[in-house]
Order: sequence, then C-alpha cells, then structure tokens
Amino acid sequence: MKNILVFFLLLSLVGCSSRQTTSPTATISNQPTFEKPPTKPLPSPTLTLTPAPTLTYTLTPIPTWTPLPTIVSDTGLQIYFTWLEGNDACRLPCWAGITPKNTSWNEAEHILQPLTGIAELETRLNRPCIFGKCNYVTWALLSDLNTYGNVYSKEDANTIHLIQLQIVDPYLVKAFNLQSILNAYGKPAILLFSTEPDLPGDLFLELILVYPDSQFIIKYSKYAKLSDSQVVSCGQDSHIELIVLDNKEQLMSVDAIAQATETNHLNVDVWRKPVEVATGMTIDEFYKTYKEPNVPCISTPLSIWRQ
Repeated sequence: MKNILVFFLLLSLVGCSSRQTTSPTATISNQPTFEKPPTKPLPSPTLTLTPAPTLTYTLTPIPTWTPLPTIVSDTGLQIYFTWLEGNDACRLPCWAGITPKNTSWNEAEHILQPLTGIAELETRLNRPCIFGKCNYVTWALLSDLNTYGNVYSKEDANTIHLIQLQIVDPYLVKAFNLQSILNAYGKPAILLFSTEPDLPGDLFLELILVYPDSQFIIKYSKYAKLSDSQVVSCGQDSHIELIVLDNKEQLMSVDAIAQATETNHLNVDVWRKPVEVATGMTIDEFYKTYKEPNVPCISTPLSIWRQ
C-alpha cells in the first residue's frame, strides 16, 4: 500500500512539471547583445561674422510751408495792385516775391495759393508748353476783371522760368502805367511802336519797352484816335502784357526777341517801328519827356503806317 502511494505522488509531480510554461521574461542564452558606442561631443561651430556695411543717406529736406492767408475779395484787388506795382524789396524781375531762376517751383506755387479768394487758380504739371514740357500755375481774377497770369517752370528745372501777366482792368493797369515804369527802371534798351489805323473798330497805339538787365519786356496797348493825319494817344491804357524771363540774353536785340519762343508772339520784327521813326524822338528824348508828370499825348504820323 505504501508503495502504491509513493507511485501516485511521483506521477502527480511529473504532470505538474510538464504543464509549466516559459516565463515571458526568460532570457535566451544565445541572443546577441549590443553595446552603444560612446557618445563624442560635437565640436562647437566657429562662425566668422562679416559686419554689414554702414549705409549713409543724404536726405534733402522737404520744405514745410506755413499756409498764407487767403486773399479775400474786399482787399484782394488792393493786394494784387501792390504785387503789380512792386516795392523796393521786390522790383522786376521779382514779382510778388517770385524771381525767375531764383525762386523754386514749390515756393512760387505756395506764394500764389492765397489768390484762391479772388481768382480761379489751377496748377498743371508735366504739360506741353511753347518752350517744352513744363509745370505752371495759372489764374484768372474773378468777375469781369479780365486779368490773368501764368508762372512757369521747365519740367527738368526746379526754378521759375517765366512769368506772364495780362492786365485789362482799368484799376489794375494803373500799377504799370508808362510813367511809373520809366521812373522805376529808367530808359529802355529798345522802344518800338505799332498801330493799324485802317482796321475796323477801336484804334490802338502799341508801345513795346524792353529792359534786358531787369529781364522783362512790357507791351502797352493804348486807346488812340485820328487827329490831323496823326494817330494820337493821350495816355489811357487798354491792355498791358508783361513777360519776365530767367535770363536777359533773350531780350538783348529785336532778333533775339523775335526768335525766342516765349516772346515771338509779340511780332517785334513785323509792323513795329523804332521810336525814332515812329515819333521823331530819340529814346533819350522820349524817356525824359514821358517820365515827368503831366506828359503830352503820344502821336505818330498816319502816313508811315499806310505805306
């Protein structure tokens, strides 16, 4: 019996041993092992920095203008009259503080802005003009004054090239009357006359005075009448045109005036006669006579204009 118990006990142990599984953590003896190579520190990069070049900028300052007060209608004509008349600080070729070749385009435009109270004012840029591309400010006085002007600069230049004024208003033409011009600027270098007595309508006597040193030429259209085979004007101006240039070379001779695009519309080489032919007076005699108060009427023989 004892032997039988021992047999069954051994049989039970053998069965338990045959059902035992391999543990998941069991180490396989023949699996190769790898060792991580030692980590070598990477060398720090060496950077060579090239400093950026220093840029130097030269900036032309843009002028800042303080707005001038607008000329209002009740005082506008008087202010414009004083501009035409000039003063000791601003004589031609300076007009209204603008001097051709010296005054910049921006400054001239700024000076003229107050005219908006008494005139239609317009600025035009990069426009075709008779002397090439230009910038200009143009104005026309309001109401029926029929007085206007233009200030021009050449497109490739920053300074004023030309001032042109047309004055018709009876009040304003007094600022540029012949006597005041002769007294302010002396004897003209060139003095030309013209009239067309056989045209219908009003009769006019035209005088052109040229002042190269002051860089201007002025044309008077004076009311006239026929009297004893003479064309006679007793001083009343109908229309005045003033042209101020940035150089005097274009005003040095009749030929130069006739060829310059800014003045060739005056036709100084057509139908114009020098003062000696038109009146029998020299330039000196005309100047001394008509710069004085109470001047006589200007007369020219009708016959010389009908040849």
